[in-house]
Amino acid sequence: MRLQESGEMYLETILILSKEKPSLRSIDIVEHLGYSKPSVSRAVNLLKNGGFIFHLLHLLHPEAHQWARLWAHLWAHL
Repeated sequence: MRLQESGEMYLETILILSKEKPSLRSIDIVEHLGYSKPSVSRAVNLLKNGGFIFHLLHLLHPEAHQWARLWAHLWAHL
């Protein structure tokens, strides 16, 4: 699955929040980004269906975790 820029942003957000909490809920992402619950729910489901996150805890799949760290690093140096 190829990610759109918004998917990349959600993965980066999940990476950031996962450093603060051992597991995440969609509401954590809603509060962090200030987006609506339906928007976050849709994005999380797309990432889940694409194999980027696990269903229950919204944890990054190990391969997606590495990708999200790289993406966050690149954005920090732009």
